[in-house]
Amino acid sequence: MFACALVGAACSSADAEPTAQTLDLSTSTTADPGVSTPATGPAIGDPVAIMAFGDSITEAPQYRAALVDRLTVDGCAFDMVGSRNRFDDEVADADHEGYARWSALELSDIARDRASDASPDIAIVHAGTNDLAGGVEPAIALERLERIVEELRSGAPGISVIVAQIIPYAADQGEVAIFNGLVADFVERTDASAQRVVVADVFTGFVVDEHTRDGIHPNDEGGDRLAAVFDDALRSLGVPCRS
Repeated sequence: MFACALVGAACSSADAEPTAQTLDLSTSTTADPGVSTPATGPAIGDPVAIMAFGDSITEAPQYRAALVDRLTVDGCAFDMVGSRNRFDDEVADADHEGYARWSALELSDIARDRASDASPDIAIVHAGTNDLAGGVEPAIALERLERIVEELRSGAPGISVIVAQIIPYAADQGEVAIFNGLVADFVERTDASAQRVVVADVFTGFVVDEHTRDGIHPNDEGGDRLAAVFDDALRSLGVPCRS
């Protein structure tokens, strides 16, 4: 396996369905990555519990910090949940379920328990990179991703799940594009009409040389790109925001 092929800490820079709301799908204000700006005035509605779930692309602070900043600036009522809080010095609300070097298969084994413990309203899942980098066929990686979604929904009935079409990595030989096509098909045939499973395309426009710090993990610009897409998906699922 090539160096840093696994999405892991060694590559890091430091080692209940949502309540009905009137959806606000307006373009969110972009915050500078890593800078929290308190919103003025009260947020709208009850906080929505959001669980970031995945490998070290989730564990690393870049997209989580940018997403928390965006939601905070726009006066959204949210709470990041999970059993881990790594990089709490860089992420204003650092609770998450990101595990460096873990495959989608390994993540599927803990998904039900973590969802049951945290009771998230929405999960953001970015998983499959380690499977593909380790030589797993895209169709098998998809089966593992599908199991993650199934286990999350078993652990937290009523949960909505945002499934990412994953970002590319430097040694990708086309597996990511194939996998992401399968992800889109999976979401389409799932009960997306009930707005419980939605796809987030963080692949399109993501350039490895420009948006990663090591060929795999997002840099600040890459993290903000992911955060913008996930922000839109969260709004579509009813996260209440003032702007």
